[in-house]
Amino acid sequence: KFHERMFAKSVDFNKHIKCAEQFDKFITTQPDELVEVLDLVFKWANVRMNDSSNTKLAVSILDLFGNILQFLTEAEYTLQDFEAVVLIGTLCDKTGLNNKTLQEKVRKLIRMTYLVYEKKLAYRLIIDYGVKNKNLKAVAEALDEISEYLVANGVDHVTKKDFGVFVSCADASDKGVRENALKVFAEAYTIIGEDIWMLLPKDVPLKVKGLLEQRFKQVAKKTGGQPMNLSMGSSKGSAAIK
Repeated sequence: KFHERMFAKSVDFNKHIKCAEQFDKFITTQPDELVEVLDLVFKWANVRMNDSSNTKLAVSILDLFGNILQFLTEAEYTLQDFEAVVLIGTLCDKTGLNNKTLQEKVRKLIRMTYLVYEKKLAYRLIIDYGVKNKNLKAVAEALDEISEYLVANGVDHVTKKDFGVFVSCADASDKGVRENALKVFAEAYTIIGEDIWMLLPKDVPLKVKGLLEQRFKQVAKKTGGQPMNLSMGSSKGSAAIK
């Protein structure tokens, strides 16, 4: 019966909700067995969320993710790469949902993954599956998450290639993508100041350069013109130049 619920047709979302609830119970009743098939659970959830736009189903799956991540955190479990790719990839994609409540749930879940997966690897997945997403809302949300990530973790994990991607986003026609890309640059400038120019591509469009100069002036005015870390070798102020 559980197997039938798992693979019920997409229109039978109530069966999928019951399936998610059953997975939730497994956290308590069969935790070891659940951990062994985490990637399958995440893949199943991904398929169901892509097949259906039903809000109740989305909420049940996101709640399941939250309970699983809480359990994994308490168990001090570290996600395997193939598990993290499916989970974080799904979450990055779903930040593009139109429902604001669901968006907030997804963003919270992304941050929970930092507790069960190496932060710099999670950051890389957000770049690959969020910033490079085809859904512009997902791109904007991913950039916003990156800006928050920089506030908490500095720019150590940001490469020159990443800054190149952010430059492209700052030149986007979509306002949300453009503004959140500038937000990323603002946070980076807050940390390393004028040294940020050394990390940007040589062919930054004049339009983007103007936007960056304007944003940096605003940041400098707020911070008194002093970056958080003057040395590029500091723990939060350095950048991996690749």
